[in-house]
Amino acid sequence: MSLRQKALPLPCLIWLYNNPSQTNFTSSPALSIFIPMEYKKHFTDQEIEEVCNWFKTHFDQLPETLQLDNATYIRDFKHTVELYFDICQQHKDNPTYSGQIYQLFKMKACAEAQLRA
Repeated sequence: MSLRQKALPLPCLIWLYNNPSQTNFTSSPALSIFIPMEYKKHFTDQEIEEVCNWFKTHFDQLPETLQLDNATYIRDFKHTVELYFDICQQHKDNPTYSGQIYQLFKMKACAEAQLRA
């Protein structure tokens, strides 16, 4: 399986390392590349509903800001999540928006890591 490098902040890496059943990673944890969910062109309605429900359940606990990776800093995280809900509802069947939907899964993994820390 081919994995693309993803730079995740340390709290995300710690959470992903401690929860291997919920991640895809190579066999060597010290050298592994962590990915919260495999990227794909189409996400099922169940997957999208699950991630949206998680955010709705934990919305009050979400941090104000989030460092998603080395290049992505989200200043108003709660507002951004709400905007991504709209993308999921309106464009879930359009593969053009699969990158944004995938990013919602990455945001969930990082938010979970921060909530557990």
